[in-house]
Amino acid sequence: MTARSSRCGHEIGKYTPGRIGLGHVFNAEKKPEEALKEYSAAIEQNPRSQSAIGAKVATLLRQNKVNEAVAFAQAAVKAEPKNAATHEILGRLYARKGDLKAAEKEAGAPVKVTRFVRYALGEGIDKKDTDFAAEVAAAAAKR
Repeated sequence: MTARSSRCGHEIGKYTPGRIGLGHVFNAEKKPEEALKEYSAAIEQNPRSQSAIGAKVATLLRQNKVNEAVAFAQAAVKAEPKNAATHEILGRLYARKGDLKAAEKEAGAPVKVTRFVRYALGEGIDKKDTDFAAEVAAAAAKR
């Protein structure tokens, strides 16, 4: 896939946000391996990109590759030890695996898991269903 922006003529994949966007497209097309390549390229371009790091971890988790996600997050923390957001991601992964001692170490505070909720893509988002045509008709009737 060679995605181009018709407005400016640049290849989207040349920039970190473009790589992340392509990764999202590949995830939507159910091509997680292609998505992971794009996220990895985005991280290579910008190792501090929390969007790319989070997207890569989420993609690995969707594939039930928890250990691979933990290994990746550990490497990200090692590369950027002062990045608090990466520590948070790693802590959450440890908690997900049930390793609360490691999660507490990453969080720097006691951790208590109260429950797990697993959402599928798109779940947990409240949608407001509206009838746009009815709204327009009601607005026109008021005039």
